[in-house]
Amino acid sequence: MKVKNLRMLSRISLFKNSKNKTQLKDSILTDRIGKQVVVAFEGPHAEWRTVGGIARQTGLSEQEVVKCIEEHEEAFKESSVKLGGKVLYGLR
Repeated sequence: MKVKNLRMLSRISLFKNSKNKTQLKDSILTDRIGKQVVVAFEGPHAEWRTVGGIARQTGLSEQEVVKCIEEHEEAFKESSVKLGGKVLYGLR
């Protein structure tokens, strides 16, 4: 479990230092659920995600994901395009 946590923290550190992304406020990165949601956006095909996709990858409920997005709206953007009628979210 410690190795997995270290990988997650290193991914978050890389994200925070990325030139292509604005830095997230510290509040999302100190929040356990917020960290899991941010990590769900890592990977080559993860620029845009549905709430259901984030929930499946992280093991969180869709309600927890929505709450996180609402509480940290400064960290997320909403796509003008929908996938099967579902809203897509990305990191700012």
